Formats: sequence, C-alpha cells, structure tokens
Amino acid sequence: MRLFLIGIALPLLAADPLATRVDRVLEGHRAQWGIAVQKLSDGQILYQRCADCFFTPASVTKLFSTSFALARLGGDTRFSTRVLAASAPVNGVVNGHLTLLGGGDPTLTSRGYPYGSPERPALAALEALADQLVSAGVTRIEGDILGDDTLWAWEPVPDGWSHDDLTWDFGAPRSALMVNEGELQVTLLPGARPGDLARVSLQPNVEYFTLDNRVNTVASGQRQIRVIRMPGARQLQITGHMALSDAGWSGNLAQDDPARYAAIAFQQVLQDRGITVEGVARARHRAVGEALTPRPPVTLAERSSPPLSEIVTVINKVSHNLLAEMMLHAAGGVDGLRAYLAGMGIPGREARFEDGSGLSRLTAVTPLSMVRLLAQKQTMESFVESLPHGVVDGSLKNRFGRDERGKRIRAKTGGMTAVKTLAGYIDSPTHGRLAFAIFINDDHGSPDSIRRMDQIALLFTE
Repeated sequence: MRLFLIGIALPLLAADPLATRVDRVLEGHRAQWGIAVQKLSDGQILYQRCADCFFTPASVTKLFSTSFALARLGGDTRFSTRVLAASAPVNGVVNGHLTLLGGGDPTLTSRGYPYGSPERPALAALEALADQLVSAGVTRIEGDILGDDTLWAWEPVPDGWSHDDLTWDFGAPRSALMVNEGELQVTLLPGARPGDLARVSLQPNVEYFTLDNRVNTVASGQRQIRVIRMPGARQLQITGHMALSDAGWSGNLAQDDPARYAAIAFQQVLQDRGITVEGVARARHRAVGEALTPRPPVTLAERSSPPLSEIVTVINKVSHNLLAEMMLHAAGGVDGLRAYLAGMGIPGREARFEDGSGLSRLTAVTPLSMVRLLAQKQTMESFVESLPHGVVDGSLKNRFGRDERGKRIRAKTGGMTAVKTLAGYIDSPTHGRLAFAIFINDDHGSPDSIRRMDQIALLFTE
C-alpha cells in the first residue's frame, strides 16, 4: 500500500510546481484573470483559474467567428463583385443605371493576398472592373452609378459597439459592398511657416468627405490633433496644431457608408478612363426584413475574391474587425454562430455573442468555452495555420520577448480598454499540443499585464 501511495503521488507532485509557478506570476496583479489550459491528447485540464466565469474576450472572439465561417462555407469559397446593367450596351452606351453589386467580398483593397504578399494600389480592384468595361467598348453611362449592398440587410453596427469607435477604421460599418476595407487615410503635414494651416490629404484620393482643416503650424511644441465626424455627416473637422519640424501624422478613418463610397470611387475610375457618367453615384441598401428585389440581368464585368481560407488568415494574423464581421455575416450571422456552437456542445450559458470581431462589450465567453472550441478545431489545418505564430508573424511577431520558446505558440491576441486576451495552441515537449485561453478583464493601468500573460504561456512550452 505504501508503494502504491507513492506511485500515485508522483504525478501530482510533478504537476504542482507548474501550477505554483503560474500562481506566482499572478501574485500582486489586481485585474480579473481567467485561465484554462487543456491537454488535447486526453482532455486533462492542466491549469484553471475562474475558467467558467464570463469575460469580455475582445479580438479572440475571432476564433469563434472564423472557425464557424470555415466550417459553414468551406475554405475554397470565393466572393464575387459584379457590374450589372438592364440591357447590353448599344454603340458603347449603357441605357440606364450601372449597378456595382457587392457579393460580400472584403478583398477590394490594397492588401495583398495571400497574407504577406505585396500591396497593390488601393483602387486596383475597381480599376480592373472598369478596364473590363473599356474592353467591352463602353463609353457612356446614361444613368447613375449604384453601389448595391442589398445582398445583406443594412445593419452596419452590431449591438454593444461604442460610438467613439465608429470614426476609426477598426469600427468601420459592415456592408456587402466594401472598398479598401471600409477605410480611408487622412495625412497631415506642417505648413511652410508658423501660422500656416497644415497640409491635408486623403488616400485613396476619392472625393467623399468634406475636410474642415483647422490644424495650425506652430514654431515648436508637442503635436495635438483631434478628428471630429458627426453621425450622419460627411464632413471631417480636424483641429489642433503641429510643429514646423513635425514629420507628419496619419490616421485611418472609417467610411460611414461603404456602398456609397464604392459607387463614388467607381464613378471616378470610370471617368479617369474616359467613360462619361451622366448621373450621380449613390448607394442602394435593403432594410431589415425587406425582400430582395430583382437585379439587372446583364453582367458587364466580374471579379472573384481569393479563397476564404486566405481571407481568414488575414483576419486572424492582423486581427481585422471588419473582415471578421463580414465573414460571420456571410456564414449565417450571430444566430448561426450560436446554433453552430450549441451543436458543438458550447451552449449560450458559456458563450454570448453580439458580434464576430469582439469589439462589442456585450460579447462574453468563458475560458473553458474557448478551449473547448480549440480542442474541436485542432485538426482544421486552415484554421490552425491562420493563427499568428509566436516570434514569427502577425500580432505575435514581437511578443514573448523574442524568446525562441514562443515559436511553439500559435494564438490569437485581443485587446481593448481594460481588456487583454490570448488564446490558441501550445506545442509542449512534455504534454503535446495544448489548447489555452488567458483572459484579463478590469485591467486598469497595469503596465506589465501582457508580460505576465506571455510569461504564463511560455511556462507551458517547457
């Protein structure tokens, strides 16, 4: 009996030092921590702390939405953008409106695909569509340019998003027609002498917002810039000052109506190619509950996106909110995600969703629900490969103090005010592959939270 007791005690003694080391890392930190670490070979929980408590997950929410999109749609799925007309052109003239029909493609952008490819001009995709019209001999549009995003009902902002987020690129509204990832960049450079207004420019160079520039150039001092955009208005007021020696400031702003922006940009590239547009550029939306109306029957140009697997890789590597919202919506929305997770044994009492990006403060999950998802997705190669690779790429490239052990970690980061999160996989020489979730909430001003989080993750790589 004595030998038996020693035999069963040894595994417990071996496990205790690791738990003790994790607890030591957490000592003196006043935020709320939720941790779950599971050994995937046998389901053993190696460490847990408030693992069944709800936490705001921030961007690790994208692990739920992207795995759902891959499972529901398939990694080979592509999204199409088409240019439509009521009838074929006659002598180069399109009689009536020209419709730019969105198909939920988020890749009409300067970003290169696959992940890591060189960037392209911001309007390259629209220019390619316009070139197809030129090749077809189109010279004039007698109607308007309609930016049509009616594939999805116009619900641009999920519940729980902050009003302040909507000005910036990370809070861009969702639309089935999206150019340049729903953003535009404003750049300020100092004037030639003190007292001059700063020089301001927008990229892409599309006439969409009216700029009210009130930024003065001063002889010296610290830069102060404030950008104000009132809801429903397309006027940007930029106030403040910048020094004569300032290297410049740039900020990425959200398009408030992506379909209208796409129509204006498309009209511009058509006109640049000598195609006359008699009408105006405008958006065509569909209200919630409103039925789809027939589309014009003649396709004049078409573009397909890269496969969904490449889009998901960009979403997770760079933590792109808008792309996550678009792919969630394409797969069936929040209701579809809830049903999908319930079928996997993750009920609503463990994971509550209002969006697919994690920007909503109303989304809440438990660390255990996260590792349960990760355990079931460990063999989905396109999903696992989409995650940032520690010390190698994405949002983990500069984490873990560049410690080589970080290369054993593939995980999604998350962060917002008072929230820091990390979840994914660890390849442990001792335990094999692990699924883990580390959530920090109510973290008000602790300077070393991320360092502690990374330190805990590295403990499990040993």
